[in-house]
Amino acid sequence: MPDEVFVIILVAILAGTMMVAGIARSIFKYLSSRHQPIQAGSSLTAGELERLLREAVEEATAALAAQIDALERRLDERRLLEAPPMLPEGDLGEQEAAPPHRRPLP
Repeated sequence: MPDEVFVIILVAILAGTMMVAGIARSIFKYLSSRHQPIQAGSSLTAGELERLLREAVEEATAALAAQIDALERRLDERRLLEAPPMLPEGDLGEQEAAPPHRRPLP
């Protein structure tokens, strides 16, 4: 066998061995890091996390809540303008009889 072919085969075997060793080392490193406890100190407590989330949600929905309030006020104003004025029962004057629960204003 010529020397060049022998060198090529040897380099291929070494490269394959190094690749398998690198993959195995990565797997072992990952598996060993999974079993280490999470270090405390810089983490949040459940109460702090809940407070931060609540504040973020309130801040994000504040504009929507204000817009909904404005739309509800406009809807109430429109309903008041479109509704006929009503008097309580028994204050008819000379008007015709209206339904017993409400009577229109003169």
